[in-house]
Amino acid sequence: GIGAVPTRGPVRVAVLTTGSELRAAGTPGAAASIGDANGPFLAGFLPRAGAVCVAAETAPDRLDDLVAALARLA
Repeated sequence: GIGAVPTRGPVRVAVLTTGSELRAAGTPGAAASIGDANGPFLAGFLPRAGAVCVAAETAPDRLDDLVAALARLA
């Protein structure tokens, strides 16, 4: 087997959570909203997996907003 392979540095990851019901943790929201737990969890876990979180964002369930978020994070 191969013991090591050359790399160009750590993997860079952008986390995008989606859902119109999501709000940032610790911020007030409507009765039907929920705090975004997945985004902060994934962003915090990435360094343990050897990756770097370069951005974290939430987009509502609207196509235009999702496309814009993906463009910003690309």
